[in-house]
Amino acid sequence: EHFRTPDDVDIFWGLGQRISQLTHNETNLIGSSFLETKDRGLTDFGTRIIERMNTLGMGIDVSHCGDQTTLDALEASKQPVLFTHASCRTLVPNSLRCKTDEMIRKMALKGGVMGIPYIRFMIRGQEPVTIEHLLDHYDYVAKLVGIEHVGIGGDFSPKS
Repeated sequence: EHFRTPDDVDIFWGLGQRISQLTHNETNLIGSSFLETKDRGLTDFGTRIIERMNTLGMGIDVSHCGDQTTLDALEASKQPVLFTHASCRTLVPNSLRCKTDEMIRKMALKGGVMGIPYIRFMIRGQEPVTIEHLLDHYDYVAKLVGIEHVGIGGDFSPKS
C-alpha cells in the first residue's frame, strides 16, 4: 500500500528499494491478493505502477498476488516479473499461494525467476514436510522452464 501514486515508485527507488510486491495478504489499489475470494486482477492504477517500475528498473514481485492479478501483471510488464517466494500449485493443489504452470511459464518467458520458499504449507499439503518435498519444487520448475528460472525464496517456517 506504499504506492499511492506512480510518483511514489520514484520516491521508494530513491530510498533504495529495488523490488516491490504488488500486493501482500490484502487487496490494494494495485490488485487482488491471493486471499481474495474474487480476484479482479490488476487495476488501471496497478498498470501505471508497473509502467513506472519498468521505467526505473524496479523488480516486480507477484508472490502474494491472486491468479488473475499475477497473469495481468505478467502481461502488463515489459520487464521480468519475479515470484520471490512462491511454489508450484501442481505439487500443492489446494494452496492459492502457489503458482500455476501457466504462470510459471509466462514468468520464464519474461526472463523472471521463481524463488522457492521454505514455508511448510507451500511445500506440501500435509505433514511431514521433508527436504525431498522442498527439492521437488526446484526440480519441477527446472524441468518446466529451465534451471535459470528457479532460485531460493526468502521465507521459511521453522517446525514448531
